[in-house]
Amino acid sequence: MRFTSNKHTAETTKAILGAFPSSLSDDVHTVLKILAVAKHEVSLDTHYSSYVHVENIVLPYRVYFPPISPKNIQHLTMQQRSLVAAIMTRHHDGFQREIWISELCAYPVDWAVPFIVYALGDYVVEVQQAIERSINTKWLDLFHDHLAKNGIECRSLSQRILTYWTEYYRTHDVKMKWLKDYPGFIAATKLGVWDKNVACKLLRRQKRRFSKETGVN
Repeated sequence: MRFTSNKHTAETTKAILGAFPSSLSDDVHTVLKILAVAKHEVSLDTHYSSYVHVENIVLPYRVYFPPISPKNIQHLTMQQRSLVAAIMTRHHDGFQREIWISELCAYPVDWAVPFIVYALGDYVVEVQQAIERSINTKWLDLFHDHLAKNGIECRSLSQRILTYWTEYYRTHDVKMKWLKDYPGFIAATKLGVWDKNVACKLLRRQKRRFSKETGVN
């Protein structure tokens, strides 16, 4: 739905609040005040659902706020900056998603895990590369804890990563013709969310081919 207004609609506000635990509501309201009004409603047609602090949260598929630069939010608190980053990782523009996933990765907090999980399945490889570059011990611990408490739909995530690699990179990018070199696979494996039952035969076959072509085991 396209609309014109000088304030966010109730639907947009509700959708954004629903992506975070209620303990962050005051800060979410604050950051919404600095985000310009979108021309379209938040898209929830496809979304990612998880639990944070025993609350069900629903991440939007896409948001349509006008683009914003990290330099424009330096006056906000660290938590507020991380909330802006999280919201904008769901932006309809892939370049914005790349910028803001890098920003979000600088704030390793438990509520951000679902946003990172969702972004791992992005078809824009630069988004995946940003996550891969940012994986550190804090993120590993957060993912391990989230998996233990809430679980993650690893199979569907792995299938999505595999699908985008097959469709866009397997035969079109010589640097990523092997699944083991695809950033989404690398990051998901490091974070412990790659389902080993997905593409197991393909991975074994590629490993044999890689060894034969390069002489490296």
